[in-house]
Amino acid sequence: TAYATALVRRMHTVPSDYDNPASSYTVRIYYLPADTSFAIAQALLAAQAIDPAAVSTPGKWFKYEGTASAAAIAQVGTSAGFGSGTRTFLTPSASGTETGVSYVEFSGITSFSTFGFMGAAGTIGIVLPITLTRFDATVNNCTVTLKWASATEENFSEYQVQHSSNGVDFGNISIVRGTGSNSQYSFSHQPGNGRAYYRLRSVDLNGNFSFSKVVVITNACNGKRSILLSPNPVLGSSMQLSINGFGSVIKGILYNSIGQQIIAYRLENGSNTLAAGKLATGVYCLLVMDENGGREAIKVMISK
Repeated sequence: TAYATALVRRMHTVPSDYDNPASSYTVRIYYLPADTSFAIAQALLAAQAIDPAAVSTPGKWFKYEGTASAAAIAQVGTSAGFGSGTRTFLTPSASGTETGVSYVEFSGITSFSTFGFMGAAGTIGIVLPITLTRFDATVNNCTVTLKWASATEENFSEYQVQHSSNGVDFGNISIVRGTGSNSQYSFSHQPGNGRAYYRLRSVDLNGNFSFSKVVVITNACNGKRSILLSPNPVLGSSMQLSINGFGSVIKGILYNSIGQQIIAYRLENGSNTLAAGKLATGVYCLLVMDENGGREAIKVMISK
């Protein structure tokens, strides 16, 4: 069994004004069980351990020297590990609940900083026969382009391209089949304004999987309308439509090659998954419009 670790979402920082106390103190930290559960769940998804010293399921509380949680988080994923010279793992001297809120206590504390929890979880001891040499993202004219490359792909099936708007909840936006070792890949997406997070879920022929690192971009489209359909031609039962710059009430109408309306969709700026399983093979036109009169059209090819 291998292990991986991940930090809790919520840190607790005691200002340095309280540093160097005359004697030791007992510190009580209140927390939500959902926070520590999240860290443990994220550890299951981690590609590697943040700090090998934390390999102890389900995780450990720690104290990190420094007055800001950002200083602790900044150490994640660095070659030096999780600030091994400045963090101290703690063993609670007491724990319980008070008015329904969970807490842990640490005695003998003589300096203050950031307190937090690092979740740890055992992962399946299988290493996928794939090695990525790059995975990065760029944004231009409202469109995010993801590029990645493999050095080896053995017994490999597919890349599941995943997107998140908050860095926590990821969902598939496309599936890219592996084409063999030393391959180059590219995928385009229009996520809407704001931050967008991407990762790859690599799956082998036996169903085993691993995750790539997460790449983050900030998209600012300044009201320009854009529309992108993927894949196109559409091969499966659904298609991914990414739009941006439209109003608050958006609808899409799919017409066949002789101008007949086939399907009407309710849409929103950002990513939309549209059903395509019942569409016959052929060429269609998708018209997207909003309440302000804005409209864009795109040709849709259904191939089965």
